[in-house]
Amino acid sequence: MRSWSSSSDDDDEIGRDEEEEEFDDLRFPNELSPRSKKKEIESRKELAVAAAEMMGVWEESSSDKERGCINVFDATFNGLVDALIRPSRAEYAYSDLGPSCGRVGQYSVRRDDFTLKNGRGKKLHGSWWKFSIPTSSTRSNGYQNSKKKTRSIILYLHANSSSRIEALRAGLLRACAGAGGADLVAFDFAGSGWSEGHYVTLGYFERYDVADVIHFIKTQISSTVVDKNDHTDIKIILWGRSMGATTALLYAALPGTQADGLILDSPFLSVKVIVQDLVSRGKFRLPKFAARAILAALRNATFKRTGGAQVVDVDLTRPMHGLDAREWLALAAVCRSGSRISSLKSKANSKINSINNHEFTSTQEEVKRTRSLSEPNKQNGPKYKPSPNILTAACDSVRVPCLFFGGESDDFIPPSIHLDAIRDAIIKAKKIRGDLSNTCIAYRFDGGHNEPRPAWVRDVATTFARAIFYMRPHKKKCR
Repeated sequence: MRSWSSSSDDDDEIGRDEEEEEFDDLRFPNELSPRSKKKEIESRKELAVAAAEMMGVWEESSSDKERGCINVFDATFNGLVDALIRPSRAEYAYSDLGPSCGRVGQYSVRRDDFTLKNGRGKKLHGSWWKFSIPTSSTRSNGYQNSKKKTRSIILYLHANSSSRIEALRAGLLRACAGAGGADLVAFDFAGSGWSEGHYVTLGYFERYDVADVIHFIKTQISSTVVDKNDHTDIKIILWGRSMGATTALLYAALPGTQADGLILDSPFLSVKVIVQDLVSRGKFRLPKFAARAILAALRNATFKRTGGAQVVDVDLTRPMHGLDAREWLALAAVCRSGSRISSLKSKANSKINSINNHEFTSTQEEVKRTRSLSEPNKQNGPKYKPSPNILTAACDSVRVPCLFFGGESDDFIPPSIHLDAIRDAIIKAKKIRGDLSNTCIAYRFDGGHNEPRPAWVRDVATTFARAIFYMRPHKKKCR
């Protein structure tokens, strides 16, 4: 059940100069700084041995090579898992959310903090900054007429290892004021900030968090309507950065999406592309075959630890393609027995039929918790079934205006590799559908992935949001 809790009902206002100065002093956060934690060494070594044995890294009698390969795979796998699904939590104090009441430009702003439970039972923490004009009894965000009102909302989606504070540091209160007094809603994804959860899934489960928050927003607005004949249109723009931008795309592909526009800052195409690009540019001192092995191990590990999230949802063409959790346990058991690569496949197949049921119980119970898995095989247990890249499918399903931003100096998610490919895929899909009315624009700025954005980036995004909020709906012609 979703719940609402307000931090303060105080309507006192703070002076304009003091409030604006506080917002101006906020800066963009430093993201993606994972710290070392205690690791599940034995589990990781099993995956490392399985991956290395399958790629023919060592022979049966090469104990020194085995030990060295395990160390290399363990260190790299350790860092990748932490950076992807268990990054350091962004820590912040309640005072970092700013005053509960204040003023931005001509608008009076009141902040209401809320909590709700997502579909997986995790409590999410968020904040809702509500804009209004003190001298008028009616709101001015969006167009209005005597019969219908429009409520405009910008929903901000933060990056990995970040929190809702990122929205303030990115200057979104100013953007909301420039967009005609739109409300700002920001929340901590499950596994981030103050929200419950141990893992993040780079958009896989986060897209459902977005759906839950939007449902909560609509429920709260409808509950405040006194006259049942008074209809209120709700326009929502998703503004995301990095993981948040990718999550916005994934949400836009869900059936019944309720977003009217997307502002996407540095979205990534896929985890596989990120890892392969970093390895090819020497960010990790690993040969290409090691990168492929780590991707396969990472795919299985994240799937099991997060309860079924296909974090690395890629179509691997190597021998590891299509391995399920049961086969991974078989591979690990075969590798512990010291088999050569030539006999690995046949021994793994025979091992699957005789594997200890107790050894597979924990994996079976873990993957059953997710609501997103396909039906399990009754004889062999639940299986991981690779599906087409979920972001590519999302690009084909986007039907709302999109605004992209990418940093020229971004060496983590280069726009030439990720942003351009996503934008081209969306445009191509729109042309195939004959949908030429929606906008899809991309800009690049001077800066890296986590550097402060230039002021013009916010100005362009503000203009984009204002155009969508003021866009009058057109009636479809009957054929």
